[in-house]
Parts: sequence; structure tokens; C-alpha cells
Amino acid sequence: EVFMKKQILVEVSARHVHLSKEDLEILFGKGYELTVKKPLSQPGQYAANERVTVVGPKRELKRVSILGPVRKATQVEISLTDARSIGIAAPIRESGDIKGSAGCKIVGPKGEIDIEEGVIAAKRHIHLTPSDAEKMGIKDRSIVSVKIDETGKMIRDNFQHRLSMRICRELEQNFGLTPANEKQKKGVYSLKPVEFEKGNLKQQIANVVRPLSRTWNFQSFNEYKALLSFYNVHATEVRGEKNGKAFHGIVYAALDNKGEVFGHPIKSSKFGKSTGQEALLAQIEKSKEQTRNKKLKERPKDVISKVFHKSENRKDFEDQLLKQGISVLFRANDSGRIYGATFFDHKQEFVFNGSRLGKEFSANVFNERFGLENKTDEQINSPDQGHSGFPDKRASGIENLAGLFGIEALGEDYQEEAFIRRMKRKKRKKRKN
Repeated sequence: EVFMKKQILVEVSARHVHLSKEDLEILFGKGYELTVKKPLSQPGQYAANERVTVVGPKRELKRVSILGPVRKATQVEISLTDARSIGIAAPIRESGDIKGSAGCKIVGPKGEIDIEEGVIAAKRHIHLTPSDAEKMGIKDRSIVSVKIDETGKMIRDNFQHRLSMRICRELEQNFGLTPANEKQKKGVYSLKPVEFEKGNLKQQIANVVRPLSRTWNFQSFNEYKALLSFYNVHATEVRGEKNGKAFHGIVYAALDNKGEVFGHPIKSSKFGKSTGQEALLAQIEKSKEQTRNKKLKERPKDVISKVFHKSENRKDFEDQLLKQGISVLFRANDSGRIYGATFFDHKQEFVFNGSRLGKEFSANVFNERFGLENKTDEQINSPDQGHSGFPDKRASGIENLAGLFGIEALGEDYQEEAFIRRMKRKKRKKRKN
């Protein structure tokens, strides 16, 4: 059995204190011993029932946990955010490395102490038993790289272990990670669509819009919207006036299984500058240049043309494209007429309307060939169809999606209009006050 088949627990450590025996007796009384609340994942260590207050120049942190057993030296481990809030410059250190670190006051029920050093922000690290480390070929104070998020993005830092290349390859194979030395990342395949029923929509949407807005090539806002819809995210432009000045921004929202907007719209500023209107315009211009310089149209144009002429029907056309790493979204009206087609080239991270490739790829051509096959369905195919967990858009009515993916104009959107009305009401209330 290869040890890498075992899972490693990932934990976020809350603020806590380690106390020396001497300092414990000052804070809680002579001869006092800590009482166990619950054991930790590290053998022999535990969270105690007792709590203390950590005091800094600006403010204090109350009810901070104590971890047992007692140590040789008192140590306070807090986050960088905590450190800033209480006015302490805590260095990022390994546990136990407190020389020259910041100091603070610690207050207990029986007394208080002032430590000159000992306040740190813990460096990322992995706890392993000696036997597990030996099986993994890892030594103390070695370095590893860990991938934990759905985008496959590597978190680079000085972790406290190092994997051999053989073990690293085993990790990638066993857990389906993107190889560390692979320069061409296939981000779209590892992204997860938003699942509205699971909640935490802001974070789910962020996990989609942040990477796609930076890495994909799209030459219009509508192409960007179509790309996001692939992952159950809707984007819309919002125009209005604030403090007498006109503004033009972007808001995002989740889509449910029917392709309808779910929940409240979220401003792009909540996800970072790369998802805002100015950054998207810049990305559009960059994409146009990339399309010309790298000739991004050539591959999909050749693939789509060959598949189109040898496919038997619309489903066969979509299935064969998918095998070549290209998905297609057809837009049709109530009578079943196809009035638009958007293609997603996952290998080149390139989304485009069919008309950009030439008249032979226009909506009219696809309508003549496929328009009468599916009069009421809109279909989006996933590159991992059948096992990726992507929601099935085929149940979505045209009335739900036509407004979202229109090519000729943005069109009206009731969520967008409602958002604008709310902002205008807020503005009027502020003026009255």
C-alpha cells in the first residue's frame, strides 16, 4: 500500500496560547493544572477549558483558548488580522521560534503577565507522525507544495516538508491534481459550477469569475456572459447615477437548475478589480489582439467545419465537437428557430460567436441544418459531460435564457432593473437625510 492513498487532514488553527508552568500558576493560581476540553489531532495535545485575554496596544482579544500541555516558554499564536487589530506586528514563524518576536499582556482570573516576546502568526505547516513521514519519504523541515482548491492553483510557501518528485507524481495521480510542472493549465476543466442549493453563493461565484475573467479570451461582454453561464453564473451591466455622477458597473448572480437568476445580485467590487467593467473592457481588447496574433480562430474553424459536414444531426454535431474540446450553446426562439450560436474552445480558452468565423458559421446556417430538431430546448455541453457534475441546461426554457445570452443587444433583465431601482431609492433616502 502506498501511503499517499491516505488523506491528510486540512485544518485552520484558531487563535490560541501555549503557557509555561510558571506563567500558568500566575494566571490561574499556584499549583493549578489545565483541564482537558477536547483532544487535538496531534497526539498528546488538547484544547483546555481555561481561557485568557490577550491585550495589545490598541485593543484586546477575549476568551482566547489555551492549548495543553504546558511548554517551556509561553507563546501566543494569532492571525495577521488579529495582530493588526490589537496593534502588534506579529512575525510569521514556526511554532516555538519566538526569539525577537512581538510581546503582549496576558490576563487570567488570578493575575496577569507581560511577555517581551512570544506573539507570532503561525507559518503553514503539516503535522506527521515519524512513521508516516518515513513512509512518505519526508524528513523534518523539508518542503512540499499543496493543492487544495477547485481551480488547481498551487499555494506556494515554505511548508515544513518536501516531497520527492516520485511522491509528488503519486499525489497528482491519486488525487487528480494538475501536474506541478504542467505549464498549460486546463483551468476550465477543474472549475466547479455554482450550486445554488449549497449556499455561500458569494464564494462560489468568486471561484468562477476570478479565474475566467483573467484567463479566457472573449471579444464582447455577451461572450463573457455566455462563458459564465456555463458555470451557473449570470453577469449583467448596470448603469445609474451616484452622487451626481454617472456610473457603469457589473453585477453577478447565481443561476438555478432552470437557468433563472437566484438570490441577490453582487457587485463586481466584491470579487476584485479583474471582474469589474474597466478590467473586462481591457480583457476584451487584449483578447482581440490575442485572437489575431495567435490565430485562435484557425483550430475551432477547422474542427467545426469538418464536424458540421459529417455529423448526422444536432446531437451528433455537439457530441463530436465535445470530443475535440469544443462545446456549443445554441439560442432559439419559441418556434424553434436558431438565432445564435456560441462556441467554447476549452483547449485555447477561447469563447466566440459563430458569426466571427465567417458566414458559413452564422446562425442561419445552423438553423437550416438543425433548427427544427429541438424547438424548445437550449443545450450547453460540458467538456466532462456524464461525470463532471455540471448541471443539465436542457430543461431550461427559452424564455429563461434568451434574455441572458442575446447577441444583438443586452436586452432588459428584471433583476438588473430591480437592482437599479434599489440603488436609486437608497440615493433618494440619503439626499433626504
